[in-house]
Amino acid sequence: MTDSESHDWIELNRNRHESDDQWIRRRAFLREYAGSYPKNRLICLSKVYVNMKYLGCDYDSELMQQVSELAATVGGGEAHRSNAEMRKLIKASRGRAEADKSKRKRPAGGPSTSAVPAKLVHPTTAGDIKRYVQFFTNLRVQLLQTDKNADSMQMLNQACGKQRADWILSKNSDGFHTLAIDRCLVLRQKFDEEAPTLRQTICNLAVHHLLQNSRVDIRTSDGTTGFPYELLKDSVEPDTCFTDTIRHCLGKVGAFLASSTTSKKDALARLTEALDRQNLELVVDAQHVGGWNQELTFSTACGAVCLAERSVSKKDATRVNEIKLEVAGVLCEHLSENQKEISLEPADGKNVLKLQL
Repeated sequence: MTDSESHDWIELNRNRHESDDQWIRRRAFLREYAGSYPKNRLICLSKVYVNMKYLGCDYDSELMQQVSELAATVGGGEAHRSNAEMRKLIKASRGRAEADKSKRKRPAGGPSTSAVPAKLVHPTTAGDIKRYVQFFTNLRVQLLQTDKNADSMQMLNQACGKQRADWILSKNSDGFHTLAIDRCLVLRQKFDEEAPTLRQTICNLAVHHLLQNSRVDIRTSDGTTGFPYELLKDSVEPDTCFTDTIRHCLGKVGAFLASSTTSKKDALARLTEALDRQNLELVVDAQHVGGWNQELTFSTACGAVCLAERSVSKKDATRVNEIKLEVAGVLCEHLSENQKEISLEPADGKNVLKLQL
């Protein structure tokens, strides 16, 4: 087997949502270490490399250190290629699917109906705001057409890539985490916990919000958000997007629980499964608050949503697991019976929403 044949699998490994630059760098990573790691392990490392470089994702510190050391020797040659060489590499990487496009026949008697979308122009007038409304309407359609196995970040990459727009997830000096697309703010929220999965959680909720089939409006910002425009869906603005989307997701959790009452799983397993279907993780935390006393907290969305709290006294210390099942049962019953009336209230002095039971 020749060296080129042994590396054929690399050329077939490009993901549809990857930009040319992302693929060129990830391919260089794969080629550099093709003989040093098992294939599946190398593919995972290459994706971690791209996610760290382009999305700012956080992983286990040892994994990030390993990938950073591997990446230090990658990309030098790729980064300094001539424009002609880069164009040649990009064209080759697109494969037969791209080449076949030129062979497709156009409809008789008219021009092609598959025009490449124009680069989104930064709006400066009321007329341009209308284009933003159309953009977000189209974006919902693109999100619905993304790879069914893609996570929320990949969905945003794919959908925004087809619309030729960038999405930005950042934290400003006031402590707000913001997600914006092009120059339009979608979500803004403060979090008390900087959990490793926080970026993924924000993207999950933003995608849930963008997928809702509701009226799209655009308004100009007051200048304090760092973005000139703000997205409103059924009057839900960026500052209330998190709360509204969590409420909507918990309603779906309740609907699933109501439809699975005959399940043989215990209440905790059912609640975990129902939340997982909405890309939300259930965390049950037990904190000692003095002596044998404990405080149980059921939360989701990186601790930003408190579903329930329960104090466990010394006499019940041996019943902690049983009490967890009891609390989960109460939550399952409440959510299934109040799917359309989920009530969330802010906790005193915290950036946390509490489910009102």
